[in-house]
Amino acid sequence: NKYASPSKDKNGEAFMTMDDFVRSCTDRSHADEKGGDSLRIANTYNILRSAKGIMRINFSDYCLFHLLMARPDPEVDIAFLLMDRHRRGYITLGDFKEYVNGHFADGTWRKGSFDIKCDFVKRFFDSHGQNVIRIEEFPQFFVHLQREIGAQA
Repeated sequence: NKYASPSKDKNGEAFMTMDDFVRSCTDRSHADEKGGDSLRIANTYNILRSAKGIMRINFSDYCLFHLLMARPDPEVDIAFLLMDRHRRGYITLGDFKEYVNGHFADGTWRKGSFDIKCDFVKRFFDSHGQNVIRIEEFPQFFVHLQREIGAQA
């Protein structure tokens, strides 16, 4: 409540704006001495900001994000959640295509500039797109995705 907006949604539930959320996470009394927490929060915030439609956070989301941020790689966990749109616990080629189309078509890249038929996609989803990426495999997939984005840029 210290950081939550006085606003309530249509159901009467209090919420935090994204700015409220980041402010609550970067409270200096909880940050480490080297500023590492602030950097992790800023990176996580940037991932969340790029997600369309997430402009406020209710209490249950706030708890989830704090749980994720206590993990070693919250950016990876949040990226998985953003790609797993149907909340099945795995990512299909269709989920990945939706993510790519939604994130690379927003002006950051030209629409369709990520080659979805590249060897990277075939390696992880197979040539017929039948494989799925589970949470256990996702950190490796995410590292390779970042490399592929750099190679295609």
